[in-house]
Amino acid sequence: MSKTAIILGATGLTGDILINLLLVDARYTKIRVFGRTPVGIRDSKIEEHLVDMLNLGEQTLDFRGDVVFCCIGTTNSKTPDKELYRKIDYGIPLAAAKLCNQNAIETMIVISAMGANFESSVFYNKTKGRINVHKEYGDLPKVECLPSKINQVFMNLLTNSIQAIEGKGDIFIETISSGIGVKIIIRDTGAGMSTEVKKHIFEPFYTTKEVGSGTGLGLAISYGIIEQHQGNIDVISEDGKGTEFIISLPIVQPDSN
Repeated sequence: MSKTAIILGATGLTGDILINLLLVDARYTKIRVFGRTPVGIRDSKIEEHLVDMLNLGEQTLDFRGDVVFCCIGTTNSKTPDKELYRKIDYGIPLAAAKLCNQNAIETMIVISAMGANFESSVFYNKTKGRINVHKEYGDLPKVECLPSKINQVFMNLLTNSIQAIEGKGDIFIETISSGIGVKIIIRDTGAGMSTEVKKHIFEPFYTTKEVGSGTGLGLAISYGIIEQHQGNIDVISEDGKGTEFIISLPIVQPDSN
């Protein structure tokens, strides 16, 4: 049975990852997105509703689906006004819950920043309020791939970037299409790495982290996945100047029938 998903906060880092997962999930035939700005992704599954999120409760007629994913949130740096902060982080999820009750939507999943902590093993809590993510997405065609594996690569590289940034910093995500292939670029303002470290980062079990902080397998696994997709991962980095990973993938696999 096909389902309709509703996403609040699809333009944030978590919402962006979620919408891409739902696009390749055969259980969902429609994704209704409510937000202030366009998500920048073209797909027949997506139905966008650009609304004033602080008045979400007025969207009774359009707020219909089977499951709601609430990824709404802000940070102290973006919203220093405490009253407005509460309206966003508390008021919008509450309004969504009331709409669920009115429209008989039985499932609502809220992703919250409660317990945000740099030492957290939870990706969202580790990032929240500390790192600004900048996205510049090109108009990409559909790429022949194993989506779950490619998403694993993205998560590994983003986690690597987060761990490389001490204190506050920035992560930049860019996508480019050349007609026969696509590039996904993930750049951070973290510590960077020396030439010697850069030589070994894709080797299994190689890590510069403290004992217990990593297995040294994330980048090795990512390299293997991209290689299986007939692609490449290149890295540009200097000690103290951040790191840039460039993933190159063909649009169609060479051995595809």
